[in-house]
Parts: sequence; structure tokens; C-alpha cells
Amino acid sequence: MLKSAFKSFVGNLVCFFIPMGIFYLILLLTLFWAFASLSAGLNTMLSALSELFMTTAQASTVSLKEFLAYSIERIDWNGGMISVFAQVAKSGWLRETVEGFFATLNVSTVGFEAEFVRIISEFSAGIGTTVALSGTFCALGIYLANMATRFAVRRSAAPRDFRKFLISHTLVPLAEAIITIPAVAALALIGAYGLLVLAALVFLSAGIALLSSWLIHRSGNVRLKDVLTGKNILRHLAVVGLMMLFDLVVAALLYLIDPVLCLLLMVPVLLYSANIVDVNTDRFVCGLVEERKKSRLVQSA
Repeated sequence: MLKSAFKSFVGNLVCFFIPMGIFYLILLLTLFWAFASLSAGLNTMLSALSELFMTTAQASTVSLKEFLAYSIERIDWNGGMISVFAQVAKSGWLRETVEGFFATLNVSTVGFEAEFVRIISEFSAGIGTTVALSGTFCALGIYLANMATRFAVRRSAAPRDFRKFLISHTLVPLAEAIITIPAVAALALIGAYGLLVLAALVFLSAGIALLSSWLIHRSGNVRLKDVLTGKNILRHLAVVGLMMLFDLVVAALLYLIDPVLCLLLMVPVLLYSANIVDVNTDRFVCGLVEERKKSRLVQSA
């Protein structure tokens, strides 16, 4: 299976550009949208703050003049500029002046602080929404890139129809989530037996991968117990280990060149490698199917 995995990796290498193209496209669109959204929010906030300060300053002219005169009188201007800067730095004059300025506006104008906090809060909420949506769009891009890559490389291993493609991306991920989420929760609760749960989770994920290939390609009286064996699970995990080792080497080389380049390129590399593991499993199941068909033909002859 290791030799088959290497042949699948090289033979489908052109499909590596599928996750790269989809992920980068959605990432760029997300970044442009996030920049435009943040710029619009910042402009709205600055405009609202400017209008608030102008309105408040006009209504608090006398109070502001008195406060500013008091703040300026606190500095000894008889020394040089270095002496003035030293006074400002040591006495905390700048911080106290800013706090006093806002306090004067708040006292002399009803509702200033509440309106100021509202404007800042709306901008902060907008930032949070933008970050959340950007993360969601990027995750969707990764999912779409994985789906497209999976469909492309697995069709080369064993052609199948679109119905089976949808099943493999709905029922199989759902089964993985149902098994994985409780197992991960158990890892956090069990503690001392965490390694045992992790090992069980690894074997379960390998079993699910074999089950997925069997559900998609089964024919010729190939039974599940012929596919889902301990030997086949270990073979699958060996291929996973090979791909992980390859990914680590690629990540190390890219990191030496540029950490940012490493971060950007490793997403499509990981997606492609993960799907090559599935291709290898498909080839194994399809090989069993072909052997069973040939055996039936020989028996019938």
C-alpha cells in the first residue's frame, strides 16, 4: 500500500492545484471583503465621533476653556522643552488631561459618555462580526477545496457517480463527527487514560476511511469483514504516517524559506495529502472487487 500511495501521489500531482486555486481565491475574496468592511466601519465610527465631539464642544465651550487653562497652568513653562517633556512624562499630565477632558464633556453635556461608549461598542461588535465571518468563509473555502480535490483524485482511482460523491461528503463526515466529538470530550475528562482513548480514536478514523471506501465501491460480493480487518487498518495508518512525514518535511523546508509562505502553502498540501490516503484506500477496495469478479468468472467458466 505504501508503494501504491507514492504512485497515487505522483500520478495525481496536477490535482494539487485544485485546493490551491480554490483556497487562495476564497482567501483573497475574504481579505478584500474584510478590509472593505473594516474600512467602512472605521469611517462610520470616526464620522460619528467627530460629530459627537463637535456638538458636545459647542455646548461645553466655557467648561472646556476653563479646564484647558487649568491643565496648561499645571506645567512650568519657565524651563526648556526638555524640562517640559520631562514634567509631562513624570507627572502623567497627558493621561490626566485626556481623562479630565472627557470628564468635562460628560459633566457639561448630558449623555456624552453613553453615546461615546455606544459608538465604540458598535465598531467593536462590527470587528467581531467581521472576524467571525472571515473565519467562516475561510473554513468554507477549505471544505470546498477538500471536496473538489477529493472528487478529482478519487475519480482517477475509481470512477463513481455524483450521488456517491454527495454521500461520502454527508454521511461519512457525520459519522466521523458523531464518533470523534465524544472521543475528544473523553480525552479531556479521562486524563490518565487519554493515550488509550487517542489510540482508539486513531484506529476508529482508519476504520471509518475503509468503511467509506467500501460503501462507495462495494460490488462483486466483497464483504465488509474482508475490508475492515486489523491488517488493513494498520496498512491505512502506515500510509497516513507516510503522508504526515512527507508533510512535515515540506513544512520544514517552506518554513526555512518563509514562515508566511509555509502557512499559505501547507493548507493545500495537507488537503492533497489527506485525499491521496483516501485514493490509496479506494485502490485497495477496488482491487478486492476486481479479484472477486475475476474469481466469479473463473468459477462460472
